[in-house]
Amino acid sequence: MLKVSKRNYYDYRLNLARGNLKVTWKILYEIINKKRSKTKNPSSFIYNDKEINDPVKIANKFCEFFTNIGPNLAGKIPNTHLSYHTFLQNGISKSLFLKPVRVNEIRQIASKFKSGKASGLDNVYINDIKSN
Repeated sequence: MLKVSKRNYYDYRLNLARGNLKVTWKILYEIINKKRSKTKNPSSFIYNDKEINDPVKIANKFCEFFTNIGPNLAGKIPNTHLSYHTFLQNGISKSLFLKPVRVNEIRQIASKFKSGKASGLDNVYINDIKSN
């Protein structure tokens, strides 16, 4: 009988599951011996000392809370008379400034690339750029 270590067994299974996150997580939970449990959301919430039971109102309160996090935090930042230049006295040695480009510049550069090549990570094909 062939004896396989647990590590080789799970390596094999994880390689088979590559690209499938659901299966991958199932295997990982199995490795750490974590039982999957369905968490039940509470049926009511307390907001401003009032109990809310209506799921739509609960969802709206969550939406309201998370929508206002940014503005509420911004409101806590004290006003100052100082300019941002005060904090950047030495300048930024590794700054990057990109000038606007014209369509003709892009066409001119694109015309130098070989046609028929595969697209990049942006799914843009050089032939599409050349034809426009």
